[in-house]
Amino acid sequence: LTWEKSEQYNIGLDMDMFDYRFKMKLDYYYKLTSSLIYSVPLPQTILLVNKRTENAMELSNEGIELELEGDIFRNSAVSWRMKLNISRNWNRFEKSYNKKDPDGMVIGRPIYGMYVYAFEGFYHSEDEVPVYYDIFGNKKYFGGIASVSPMSGLVGTYKLKDLNGDNFIGDGDMYYAGSPQPKAHGGWVNEIRWKCFDLNLLFNFELGRKMINAREYSLGTGPKFADIRNLSYWKNPGDNATLPRIGTKAQVMLDANIEKVHSISLKQITLGCDLPKP
Repeated sequence: LTWEKSEQYNIGLDMDMFDYRFKMKLDYYYKLTSSLIYSVPLPQTILLVNKRTENAMELSNEGIELELEGDIFRNSAVSWRMKLNISRNWNRFEKSYNKKDPDGMVIGRPIYGMYVYAFEGFYHSEDEVPVYYDIFGNKKYFGGIASVSPMSGLVGTYKLKDLNGDNFIGDGDMYYAGSPQPKAHGGWVNEIRWKCFDLNLLFNFELGRKMINAREYSLGTGPKFADIRNLSYWKNPGDNATLPRIGTKAQVMLDANIEKVHSISLKQITLGCDLPKP
């Protein structure tokens, strides 16, 4: 067992223009971390210990960073300096201990990916529920249910795509829907001075982050922070609802709940005054 190892490469460009009134820094980096420490399963034995720690994984990070700084007003009564930085990062799982995909990580994809079910609406009637026959010739509905009715079975519940074709909905039917990392993120700083006063504003922003909208759920089982009268539950065939009928389990991890979010927040505001010396 050894320390984790890393190799990093950077290339950058610095520019100062217009008598240092405008500055720009552009950087690209690539970092490969190898010999990542991981608990590797051992073959089944009579021993109580079934895992051991090894240098077993590799992970890469690469990104680009841009920083801009400009004196909007320099020699006037009001001075205004603005700084803007924007970054984009990609991470990728490169190697596992057995060349397979462990614990939800997929070789060649970002870590902490989003895995969701494919939402295809709701079952509005018995006729929409798929039927199959078991090895004994018994008729069964999708999910192993013997019969369905308007208030039982699958009517009024989610119609999810059976990706692995086993007539059940489980973890094997979830697909990779992308990374939750934003397309870009950064900060925006404004420094304004007038006479003895100075004002500093710091904003943070994110662009293009994928997020699961779970406002109406609590661990996938019920409403959360919402007035139930304003929620859209399935009640009758043809309803354009967002939640299944009351009494059935709500599901958070649906591709229909993925939203692309852009945000900007004011993180800090400072107002000061330098009083003249007596």
